[in-house]
Amino acid sequence: MSAHYRIPDYPAGIHETEILRMFGGLETVKAAIRTACAEETDSPEAPVSVIICFSNRSGSNFLAEGLRRTGAIGMGGELFNHEEVALRCKKFEIGTFDSYVRHIINVHAQQSRLFCTKVGWSQLYFLLKTGCIPQIIKNPRYLLIKRRDVLDQAISYSIAMQTKKWTSSHRDQGIDPKFDDALIENCVHGTLMSHFHFEKLFGLNGQPFLEVHYEDLIADFQRQLKIICRWLGVKPKRYPIM
Repeated sequence: MSAHYRIPDYPAGIHETEILRMFGGLETVKAAIRTACAEETDSPEAPVSVIICFSNRSGSNFLAEGLRRTGAIGMGGELFNHEEVALRCKKFEIGTFDSYVRHIINVHAQQSRLFCTKVGWSQLYFLLKTGCIPQIIKNPRYLLIKRRDVLDQAISYSIAMQTKKWTSSHRDQGIDPKFDDALIENCVHGTLMSHFHFEKLFGLNGQPFLEVHYEDLIADFQRQLKIICRWLGVKPKRYPIM
């Protein structure tokens, strides 16, 4: 995607709203990115940046962990959730959004790994709107992770919303989820709208992306990983078994 792209109108999400509040607003963030990038000298082609485009309970953590185990790609966490941004900025005394983004890219680079992050659709819109992609996060390659069984995904999503247990590493709070057909219906709608917003953005800008299905990863992870790495142009150190 070039530096000139079309972004549909959209309602800002909580992560965008809180991040802009931390760093002085949209225009301040955009100006800081422009200034920082204007001071850069010409360099060879930038390494690939891996952007995992996800909806909740799509299998994105499974994909991110598999990519990490190749030894060539950094762990694709939710690095643009506002809580994560605030935590890292406090810990490392980071004062601007562009400095934060350079920090997380550098963490992966120090491990001799390509930068990787997970983003929801509104987070991707935000990163493009600010110019963060492609001015700081250069040479992006987009993986759109989906489940074919959207109802199964929605049920999983509704359970996670009730139990607050989003990954296996989260503590079990002893909450018993209940079947809630209205909640499940809302989760189906949210998932389909997420797919729509990602694909609308890519379509408007002629941006290539690779669609990855969770069911295919479960069936033959190594085969799918080879397809993904070949599309990314990445030479993994290994193809892990998951």
